[in-house]
Amino acid sequence: MLTTATMLNLGTAFFAVLAAGFWFASAMVKIPKEITMGWGGAGGTAQKLGDAVRHAGKRSGMAAASAGVAAICQGVSLLITECF
Repeated sequence: MLTTATMLNLGTAFFAVLAAGFWFASAMVKIPKEITMGWGGAGGTAQKLGDAVRHAGKRSGMAAASAGVAAICQGVSLLITECF
């Protein structure tokens, strides 16, 4: 049977890896190299840029939330093992 501290430590590891995965996914979002104005031309549109930035931002936010949960799990685990 797992102790509460062990389960919290496992949660810490899980959410830390999850955060790393989300930050990696955020870094891999394709952002247009050029933004074209008007008709034709090579490159992306302002809409494509905006979509890519929103996509990366959403992944970064999920990563930050996962890192926060990992930190909370670790803090509670330390409190349990050191104070009780």
